[in-house]
Amino acid sequence: MTATDNVYADLLVSFGASLEQTSKDKSGSMFITDHKTKVVDFDKFKDDVCNTIKPTEQPCSCDALYMSPTTNELFLIEFKNGKIDSGVKKQLRFKILDSLLMLLEKLDKIIEFTRDHLSFILVYGETSNKEQVRISSFRLGKMEINFGIDRFERIYFKKVFAYSNAEFDEEFSKLYA
Repeated sequence: MTATDNVYADLLVSFGASLEQTSKDKSGSMFITDHKTKVVDFDKFKDDVCNTIKPTEQPCSCDALYMSPTTNELFLIEFKNGKIDSGVKKQLRFKILDSLLMLLEKLDKIIEFTRDHLSFILVYGETSNKEQVRISSFRLGKMEINFGIDRFERIYFKKVFAYSNAEFDEEFSKLYA
């Protein structure tokens, strides 16, 4: 077991939740996925960090951190059920960067580590973003949408993915669980 595996295992003990629980929408009435896979509730981890360091302003955080048991690759996951407009895209950038910095500190690693071992997944509500998906698919000739997050690939993350909730359920079941 590597040091990263140990830190992840400790985070699971302290902040473990199901992927389903971390995918709750803001109202708390709907889940974006029904996967029961255990992940780190990254919002709870962020809250713990803030209780310790008491920042003057709360950082943002992604929803979940997951480590593949077969590859030991890490994934930061953010669920967005509403429409992803320019304000949400800006908030998403803050979530990515704040989460990345908190994780790097916890793992005692530098950004080079995340380029090789950490990917980012945005899971979006397809029905809330139909127009954006339609425009992107028309422009690109295929269903590929990134909401401006592709800029983080190879700068900070190994890979960056944007999946509709249906695509995520299919891909996660095949590749990551």
